[in-house]
Amino acid sequence: MKIRYREPNHEVNKGKPETLYTFFSNVLILGLSMAGLLTAIKLIFSFAAPFVPYSFEYYPGMLFRNSLAASYLPNEHNASLLLTEEANRIRESFAPQIPSIQANVICSPIPNAFALPGLQIIFTSALLKELEKPEEFYLVLGHEIGHIVNRDNLELLGEMFFQIVFSVAVKPFVGSDGGWVLSTANTWTSRGFSRNQELEADEFGMGVISKLFTDPEEGLSLFTKFKAFIKKMSGKEEGEISSLSSTHPLSDKRTAKAESFLKNHPSVEANTFVSRFLELKTLGVDGCKERLSQKKRQDAELR
Repeated sequence: MKIRYREPNHEVNKGKPETLYTFFSNVLILGLSMAGLLTAIKLIFSFAAPFVPYSFEYYPGMLFRNSLAASYLPNEHNASLLLTEEANRIRESFAPQIPSIQANVICSPIPNAFALPGLQIIFTSALLKELEKPEEFYLVLGHEIGHIVNRDNLELLGEMFFQIVFSVAVKPFVGSDGGWVLSTANTWTSRGFSRNQELEADEFGMGVISKLFTDPEEGLSLFTKFKAFIKKMSGKEEGEISSLSSTHPLSDKRTAKAESFLKNHPSVEANTFVSRFLELKTLGVDGCKERLSQKKRQDAELR
Protein backbone atom coordinates (compact mmCIF):
# COMPACT_ATOMS: atom_id res chain seq x y z
CA MET A 1 0.00 0.00 0.00
CA LYS A 2 1.40 3.30 -1.10
CA ILE A 3 1.12 6.18 1.37
CA ARG A 4 0.82 9.61 -0.11
CA TYR A 5 2.10 12.48 1.98
CA ARG A 6 0.20 15.74 1.79
CA GLU A 7 1.72 18.96 3.07
CA PRO A 8 -0.59 20.59 5.69
CA ASN A 9 -2.09 23.98 4.98
CA HIS A 10 -0.08 26.31 7.14
CA GLU A 11 -2.45 29.22 6.49
CA VAL A 12 -5.30 27.66 8.48
CA ASN A 13 -5.95 29.34 11.89
CA LYS A 14 -3.14 31.70 11.18
CA GLY A 15 -3.82 35.22 12.40
CA LYS A 16 -1.96 38.31 13.40
CA PRO A 17 0.02 37.98 16.63
CA GLU A 18 -1.44 39.77 19.65
CA THR A 19 0.13 43.18 20.12
CA LEU A 20 1.39 44.47 23.45
CA TYR A 21 -1.37 47.09 23.39
CA THR A 22 -4.04 44.40 22.96
CA PHE A 23 -2.56 42.33 25.78
CA PHE A 24 -2.55 45.19 28.28
CA SER A 25 -6.02 46.28 27.16
CA ASN A 26 -7.37 42.80 27.88
CA VAL A 27 -5.63 42.72 31.26
CA LEU A 28 -7.04 46.15 32.15
CA ILE A 29 -10.56 45.16 31.15
CA LEU A 30 -10.30 41.92 33.15
CA GLY A 31 -8.92 43.72 36.19
CA LEU A 32 -11.56 46.47 36.12
CA SER A 33 -14.33 43.89 35.67
CA MET A 34 -13.12 41.89 38.64
CA ALA A 35 -12.68 45.00 40.78
CA GLY A 36 -16.20 46.17 39.88
CA LEU A 37 -17.72 42.79 40.72
CA LEU A 38 -15.80 42.53 43.99
CA THR A 39 -16.87 46.04 44.97
CA ALA A 40 -20.52 45.23 44.24
CA ILE A 41 -20.33 42.06 46.36
CA LYS A 42 -18.70 43.94 49.26
CA LEU A 43 -21.45 46.58 49.15
CA ILE A 44 -24.09 43.83 49.26
CA PHE A 45 -22.41 42.33 52.33
CA SER A 46 -22.25 45.79 53.93
CA PHE A 47 -25.99 46.31 53.52
CA ALA A 48 -26.90 42.75 54.59
CA ALA A 49 -24.62 42.55 57.66
CA PRO A 50 -26.90 44.41 60.15
CA PHE A 51 -29.69 41.87 59.56
CA VAL A 52 -27.57 38.79 60.37
CA PRO A 53 -27.68 37.64 64.05
CA TYR A 54 -24.41 37.73 66.02
CA SER A 55 -24.78 34.01 66.72
CA PHE A 56 -23.87 33.40 63.07
CA GLU A 57 -20.31 34.51 63.87
CA TYR A 58 -19.83 32.13 66.81
CA TYR A 59 -18.36 29.07 65.06
CA PRO A 60 -16.03 30.97 62.68
CA GLY A 61 -14.93 32.96 65.73
CA MET A 62 -14.01 29.77 67.57
CA LEU A 63 -11.71 28.78 64.70
CA PHE A 64 -9.79 32.02 65.06
CA ARG A 65 -9.77 31.69 68.84
CA ASN A 66 -8.44 28.12 68.74
CA SER A 67 -5.58 29.20 66.48
CA LEU A 68 -4.44 31.59 69.24
CA ALA A 69 -5.26 29.32 72.19
CA ALA A 70 -1.65 28.72 73.24
CA SER A 71 -1.08 32.46 73.79
CA TYR A 72 -4.24 33.25 75.75
CA LEU A 73 -4.34 34.21 79.39
CA PRO A 74 -7.29 32.18 80.73
CA ASN A 75 -10.74 33.76 80.87
CA GLU A 76 -10.57 33.60 84.68
CA HIS A 77 -7.24 35.46 84.79
CA ASN A 78 -7.66 38.85 86.47
CA ALA A 79 -6.38 40.70 83.37
CA SER A 80 -8.96 39.03 81.10
CA LEU A 81 -11.71 39.53 83.68
CA LEU A 82 -10.97 43.23 84.01
CA LEU A 83 -10.64 43.71 80.24
CA THR A 84 -13.99 41.96 79.70
CA GLU A 85 -15.56 44.11 82.41
CA GLU A 86 -14.29 47.33 80.83
CA ALA A 87 -15.36 46.24 77.34
CA ASN A 88 -18.89 45.59 78.55
CA ARG A 89 -19.03 48.85 80.50
CA ILE A 90 -18.27 50.68 77.25
CA ARG A 91 -20.74 48.47 75.36
CA GLU A 92 -23.55 49.17 77.82
CA SER A 93 -22.98 52.93 77.57
CA PHE A 94 -22.30 53.31 73.86
CA ALA A 95 -23.69 50.20 72.11
CA PRO A 96 -26.35 48.53 74.30
CA GLN A 97 -27.91 46.94 71.22
CA ILE A 98 -25.12 44.34 70.92
CA PRO A 99 -24.73 41.23 73.15
CA SER A 100 -22.04 40.81 75.81
CA ILE A 101 -18.40 40.85 74.73
CA GLN A 102 -15.64 38.43 75.78
CA ALA A 103 -12.23 40.13 75.94
CA ASN A 104 -8.86 38.46 76.50
CA VAL A 105 -5.18 39.28 76.81
CA ILE A 106 -2.77 37.19 74.77
CA CYS A 107 0.95 36.98 75.44
CA SER A 108 2.72 38.41 72.40
CA PRO A 109 5.76 40.64 71.85
CA ILE A 110 3.88 42.47 69.05
CA PRO A 111 1.67 45.40 70.11
CA ASN A 112 -1.76 44.81 68.63
CA ALA A 113 -5.48 44.64 69.34
CA PHE A 114 -8.25 43.20 67.19
CA ALA A 115 -11.87 42.13 67.20
CA LEU A 116 -12.63 38.53 66.25
CA PRO A 117 -15.93 37.15 64.92
CA GLY A 118 -18.27 36.12 67.70
CA LEU A 119 -18.05 39.25 69.89
CA GLN A 120 -14.43 38.76 70.93
CA ILE A 121 -11.79 41.41 71.54
CA ILE A 122 -8.08 40.67 71.92
CA PHE A 123 -5.32 42.85 73.42
CA THR A 124 -1.70 41.72 73.35
CA SER A 125 0.46 42.12 76.43
CA ALA A 126 2.94 44.15 74.34
CA LEU A 127 0.22 46.67 73.48
CA LEU A 128 -0.75 47.09 77.14
CA LYS A 129 2.93 47.71 77.89
CA GLU A 130 3.18 50.38 75.15
CA LEU A 131 0.05 52.26 76.18
CA GLU A 132 0.95 55.02 78.62
CA LYS A 133 -2.34 56.89 79.03
CA PRO A 134 -5.86 55.73 79.84
CA GLU A 135 -7.11 57.82 76.90
CA GLU A 136 -5.00 55.67 74.57
CA PHE A 137 -6.33 52.45 76.08
CA TYR A 138 -10.00 53.43 75.86
CA LEU A 139 -9.50 54.74 72.33
CA VAL A 140 -8.22 51.29 71.28
CA LEU A 141 -10.98 49.51 73.20
CA GLY A 142 -13.63 51.78 71.69
CA HIS A 143 -12.12 51.26 68.25
CA GLU A 144 -12.43 47.47 68.53
CA ILE A 145 -15.99 47.70 69.86
CA GLY A 146 -16.69 49.95 66.86
CA HIS A 147 -15.65 47.08 64.57
CA ILE A 148 -18.19 44.84 66.33
CA VAL A 149 -20.96 47.45 66.15
CA ASN A 150 -20.31 48.02 62.44
CA ARG A 151 -20.28 44.23 61.78
CA ASP A 152 -16.90 44.47 60.07
CA ASN A 153 -16.03 40.88 61.00
CA LEU A 154 -19.15 39.55 59.31
CA GLU A 155 -18.29 41.48 56.17
CA LEU A 156 -14.78 40.01 56.34
CA LEU A 157 -16.14 36.45 56.62
CA GLY A 158 -18.44 37.05 53.65
CA GLU A 159 -15.58 38.51 51.67
CA MET A 160 -13.31 35.53 52.41
CA PHE A 161 -16.03 33.09 51.35
CA PHE A 162 -16.68 35.02 48.15
CA GLN A 163 -12.97 35.18 47.31
CA ILE A 164 -12.69 31.40 47.52
CA VAL A 165 -15.80 30.74 45.42
CA PHE A 166 -14.96 33.43 42.88
CA SER A 167 -11.34 32.26 42.49
CA VAL A 168 -12.46 28.68 41.83
CA ALA A 169 -15.18 29.83 39.39
CA VAL A 170 -13.01 32.08 37.21
CA LYS A 171 -9.82 30.01 37.19
CA PRO A 172 -10.85 27.89 34.14
CA PHE A 173 -11.41 31.12 32.18
CA VAL A 174 -8.44 33.24 33.23
CA GLY A 175 -5.93 30.41 33.77
CA SER A 176 -2.65 30.95 35.53
CA ASP A 177 -1.99 34.17 33.61
CA GLY A 178 -5.11 35.81 35.02
CA GLY A 179 -4.55 34.74 38.60
CA TRP A 180 -2.37 37.70 39.45
CA VAL A 181 -4.97 40.04 37.92
CA LEU A 182 -7.64 38.57 40.22
CA SER A 183 -5.31 38.84 43.22
CA THR A 184 -4.39 42.45 42.45
CA ALA A 185 -8.00 43.50 41.85
CA ASN A 186 -9.07 41.88 45.11
CA THR A 187 -6.20 43.44 47.07
CA TRP A 188 -6.93 46.96 45.92
CA THR A 189 -10.69 46.75 46.46
CA SER A 190 -10.29 45.02 49.85
CA ARG A 191 -7.78 47.58 51.11
CA GLY A 192 -10.10 50.44 50.21
CA PHE A 193 -12.96 48.91 52.17
CA SER A 194 -10.68 48.05 55.09
CA ARG A 195 -9.36 51.61 55.37
CA ASN A 196 -12.92 52.95 55.49
CA GLN A 197 -13.76 50.44 58.23
CA GLU A 198 -10.75 51.60 60.26
CA LEU A 199 -11.79 55.25 60.00
CA GLU A 200 -15.35 54.41 61.06
CA ALA A 201 -14.03 52.41 64.04
CA ASP A 202 -11.72 55.33 64.91
CA GLU A 203 -14.76 57.61 65.01
CA PHE A 204 -16.55 55.27 67.42
CA GLY A 205 -13.45 55.16 69.64
CA MET A 206 -13.15 58.95 69.61
CA GLY A 207 -16.81 59.17 70.60
CA VAL A 208 -16.03 56.96 73.60
CA ILE A 209 -13.06 58.93 74.94
CA SER A 210 -14.77 62.27 74.29
CA LYS A 211 -17.40 61.19 76.84
CA LEU A 212 -15.03 59.59 79.35
CA PHE A 213 -12.23 62.13 79.66
CA THR A 214 -11.88 65.85 80.20
CA ASP A 215 -8.91 65.94 77.80
CA PRO A 216 -9.55 63.28 75.13
CA GLU A 217 -6.87 64.80 72.87
CA GLU A 218 -4.38 62.90 75.02
CA GLY A 219 -5.49 59.74 73.20
CA LEU A 220 -4.23 61.00 69.83
CA SER A 221 -0.66 60.08 70.78
CA LEU A 222 -1.75 56.54 69.94
CA PHE A 223 -1.53 57.31 66.22
CA THR A 224 2.01 58.64 66.64
CA LYS A 225 2.98 55.33 68.26
CA PHE A 226 1.29 53.41 65.45
CA LYS A 227 3.26 55.42 62.89
CA ALA A 228 6.55 54.71 64.70
CA PHE A 229 5.71 51.00 64.89
CA ILE A 230 5.08 50.83 61.13
CA LYS A 231 8.43 52.49 60.48
CA LYS A 232 10.15 50.03 62.83
CA MET A 233 8.56 47.00 61.15
CA SER A 234 8.90 48.12 57.50
CA GLY A 235 12.06 50.21 57.77
CA LYS A 236 10.46 53.19 56.02
CA GLU A 237 8.07 56.04 56.64
CA GLU A 238 4.38 55.86 55.79
CA GLY A 239 3.52 57.37 52.39
CA GLU A 240 0.55 57.97 50.14
CA ILE A 241 1.67 55.35 47.60
CA SER A 242 2.45 52.59 50.12
CA SER A 243 -0.80 53.28 51.97
CA LEU A 244 -2.84 52.28 48.89
CA SER A 245 -2.04 48.62 49.55
CA SER A 246 -2.38 48.94 53.34
CA THR A 247 -5.35 47.82 55.42
CA HIS A 248 -5.07 50.98 57.56
CA PRO A 249 -5.20 54.67 56.55
CA LEU A 250 -2.17 56.91 57.04
CA SER A 251 -1.62 57.71 60.74
CA ASP A 252 -1.55 61.44 59.97
CA LYS A 253 -4.93 61.15 58.25
CA ARG A 254 -6.37 59.29 61.23
CA THR A 255 -5.03 61.97 63.58
CA ALA A 256 -6.56 64.77 61.48
CA LYS A 257 -9.94 63.00 61.37
CA ALA A 258 -9.84 62.43 65.13
CA GLU A 259 -8.98 66.07 65.84
CA SER A 260 -11.85 67.18 63.63
CA PHE A 261 -14.22 64.83 65.47
CA LEU A 262 -13.20 66.14 68.90
CA LYS A 263 -13.75 69.75 67.86
CA ASN A 264 -17.39 68.91 67.18
CA HIS A 265 -17.83 66.57 70.16
CA PRO A 266 -16.60 68.26 73.36
CA SER A 267 -15.93 66.09 76.40
CA VAL A 268 -18.66 66.02 79.03
CA GLU A 269 -17.45 63.81 81.90
CA ALA A 270 -14.58 63.83 84.34
CA ASN A 271 -11.58 61.53 84.10
CA THR A 272 -12.47 58.54 86.31
CA PHE A 273 -10.79 55.65 84.46
CA VAL A 274 -7.07 56.10 85.21
CA SER A 275 -6.83 53.57 88.07
CA ARG A 276 -8.66 50.83 86.12
CA PHE A 277 -6.33 51.26 83.14
CA LEU A 278 -3.20 51.09 85.33
CA GLU A 279 -4.50 47.98 87.11
CA LEU A 280 -5.25 46.24 83.80
CA LYS A 281 -1.86 47.19 82.36
CA THR A 282 -0.03 45.75 85.37
CA LEU A 283 -2.08 42.53 85.37
CA GLY A 284 -1.70 41.93 81.63
CA VAL A 285 2.02 42.68 81.39
CA ASP A 286 2.99 40.79 84.55
CA GLY A 287 0.71 37.87 83.66
CA CYS A 288 2.56 37.33 80.38
CA LYS A 289 6.10 38.09 81.54
CA GLU A 290 7.05 34.51 82.47
CA ARG A 291 5.28 33.00 79.46
CA LEU A 292 7.07 35.31 77.00
CA SER A 293 10.43 34.69 78.69
CA GLN A 294 9.91 30.93 78.39
CA LYS A 295 9.01 31.25 74.70
CA LYS A 296 12.11 33.37 74.12
CA ARG A 297 14.30 30.68 75.72
CA GLN A 298 12.65 27.97 73.60
CA ASP A 299 13.24 29.96 70.41
CA ALA A 300 16.89 30.48 71.38
CA GLU A 301 17.34 26.71 71.92
CA LEU A 302 15.85 25.96 68.48
CA ARG A 303 18.42 28.22 66.85
